[in-house]
Amino acid sequence: MILMKINLTKKQYKLLCEMIFNSQWMMEESDDKDKKDQMDELEQYLFSFAKDFKLEDVKYYSNMNYYSIEPDLESVLLRPIGEYEERVFFDKLAFHMAQKDLKAESQLRALTQEEQFDRLCDIEETYHEELAKNGVENVYVSKKRN
Repeated sequence: MILMKINLTKKQYKLLCEMIFNSQWMMEESDDKDKKDQMDELEQYLFSFAKDFKLEDVKYYSNMNYYSIEPDLESVLLRPIGEYEERVFFDKLAFHMAQKDLKAESQLRALTQEEQFDRLCDIEETYHEELAKNGVENVYVSKKRN
């Protein structure tokens, strides 16, 4: 096993803890239990140095033998994740709606691959503009009748 010593400033250490927290938060949805366990172990190891850096945002709970970021910092760290999820949601919604519309158009007339791509981009841009202006206010779901 190769070991490496890395020197960090308090600012770098705090940023590394924040990065680990965000990574762990993203991994919560993963089905890869081994990877989640490895990341949790690394997080706990890194958080164990918080006392050395006099970082009060990371607390050790001896009854659980567990380090955790304080709720105030956690809410600050979750804010950009929420903003990211919002952007991704609208991007994916516009893309999937454009794909659906393109599929319907393609059944009416044949399009070359280049035409399909150009048309997909045009339709997607229309959805992006609508979603930016009105959010999901004008989005409706209708069931197909059999």
